[in-house]
Amino acid sequence: MIKGINHFLFSVSDLDTSIQFYRQVFDGRLLVKGRRTAYLDVDGMWFALNEEK
Repeated sequence: MIKGINHFLFSVSDLDTSIQFYRQVFDGRLLVKGRRTAYLDVDGMWFALNEEK
């Protein structure tokens, strides 16, 4: 039985542009940013962004 969803993982082509998009559109709060990954909190759900060129 599924009790909840912890996070969503999105592959993106430009990490910085994607961070701005998810912050503006979903009011996401940036939690962690690395060279190719970032995690944002969107109403208690984590959006994980993974930059793939």
